[in-house]
Amino acid sequence: MKLMECHNWDKSSWLSSDDYFSKLVDQITTNVSIGATDQLLDIGCGRGYLLKKLIQKVEFKLKPIGIDSVDHQNEFAQELIFVNDSILNYLKNSKLKFDIIFIKQMLHLLNSHERIFLYDQLKNRLSSKGVLIILYMSQESSLPTFPLMHSYLQKSLLIHRDIENEIHQNFNHQKIKKFTYEVKIKKEEYLQMIKNKFITVLLKMNARQVEEGMRFIDQHYDSELKFNDELIIQIINQ
Repeated sequence: MKLMECHNWDKSSWLSSDDYFSKLVDQITTNVSIGATDQLLDIGCGRGYLLKKLIQKVEFKLKPIGIDSVDHQNEFAQELIFVNDSILNYLKNSKLKFDIIFIKQMLHLLNSHERIFLYDQLKNRLSSKGVLIILYMSQESSLPTFPLMHSYLQKSLLIHRDIENEIHQNFNHQKIKKFTYEVKIKKEEYLQMIKNKFITVLLKMNARQVEEGMRFIDQHYDSELKFNDELIIQIINQ
C-alpha cells in the first residue's frame, strides 16, 4: 500500500523552525543519552530538521540516516545521509544496526498489519543498547480546525490509541514524556498551511472542502492564533 505523502508538513512553519526543534531536541536529549559513536536513523524524516539540530549538539562519527518516501535530497544537509524509500522496504533490506531510531508522526499512515511487521523489523535493527523514540500527536493538542478537519483529526487520534496498545504489547522498558510547544502564528500564514495541506488529514479533502474550511477558520478565529502543539514522546529501550 502506498502511503499518503504529506509534502508540506515541515515547510515554512513552526514545524520547521529552529526554536521548535531546539526545544524538542533538548527534551529528547534530557531523557535519552545520545553520543558521538551512536548510529542514528530518522524514519519519516521530512527535510531532516531533527537530525540537523542533533548534529549541532553532537559530533557524530557516523553520518545519521534519514528516510522518507518524499524526495528531500536537495534540502538535506551534507553531514547527513538521505534515503528516498518506504520504511518497510528499507528495513527489510538493510543489514545496519542502529543505536537510536526516531519515528515521528507516521505510524498512523500504516495499517495494523504493516505496523506489526514494522515493530518486528525495528527490534532486529536496534543494537543491543538501542533506543526507539516514537513521537506522535497528543490528544491534548489544540490545533485550530474546521468541522471536517476536526472530525478527521479525531479519527486519526483514535488510531493513536491503537498504536499505544500495540507498542505496549510489542516492546518492554518504556517511558512516556510530553513535549508542548506554544505556537503563535498569523492567521493568514496558518490559512496558507491549510491550503498547502500541511497535515495528513487534509490530504483526504478536495479543493472545495479545503476552501470551505479556510473560510470557517477565517470567520471564527482571531488574526493572531495562539495554541499548543503537543507531542507524546515514547522512549523504548532494547
